[in-house]
Amino acid sequence: MVVQEPEPKAESSSGSPEPVVAPVLNTVGSPQPITSTAPTPRRRPRRLWRYFMIQLLPVTAGILIALFIDGLIELRREVVLVNEAHAALAIEINSNSMDLQETLPSLLQLQENLFNAITYIDDTLTIGTTEIASVDFTLSTPSLNQASWETSQRMGALSYMDYAAVKEYSELYALQELVVASQNRMYDRYADMGVLIHAMSSGNPAGRPQDLESSRALAMNWITAIGVHRSLAEQLVTAYEEVPQKLAAVEQAGQ
Repeated sequence: MVVQEPEPKAESSSGSPEPVVAPVLNTVGSPQPITSTAPTPRRRPRRLWRYFMIQLLPVTAGILIALFIDGLIELRREVVLVNEAHAALAIEINSNSMDLQETLPSLLQLQENLFNAITYIDDTLTIGTTEIASVDFTLSTPSLNQASWETSQRMGALSYMDYAAVKEYSELYALQELVVASQNRMYDRYADMGVLIHAMSSGNPAGRPQDLESSRALAMNWITAIGVHRSLAEQLVTAYEEVPQKLAAVEQAGQ
């Protein structure tokens, strides 16, 4: 039940007070507080976690599949790179071996010609003449390439090969570098023999005994250097022939 409060008295425009109205009790249904009967929603963390996992699994699976495919592609690239490097190195080694074997007889011929030069000098110094008309100092040298070896290093193929295989290649090309260095020193000796060549072509070699004596010492040193170089070259030929067998053994052991 609601009790209506009386309104305050108000004076009329004439100055006389307004009549007082008694309070009226409103017995008609009074307003009641509205209460909701709907159930309060509850949080369900299990459903949220399940939803999260359902969304996460496809993404994770997609990432794993992509990584797996990328790994297969990279593995295939490594295998192809290693196979190409082995093939290129085999061709280069075989070519160097054939070239070196073809030029080895030239070393023997040069040694023989140097001995003839010493005979020429000795005869000229002792009797003033000689039966040797000329001496040939020609030397045929191999072109020992290592382009495939350097390319394999730069392309990173060696990092994917077996350690034993890389070791065999490294030892082979290290020996080849020694042979090339010895071969280059052989060329440097041609300038020293220029004195003898000039004396022989002067028409009066007996009149230049000092040049002949110095040329004789140079010829003896050159003969010794050819012996050392020939020994290294023969070791390299043997190494060229043995490397394919050693690599086959390494591959068989890796399987």
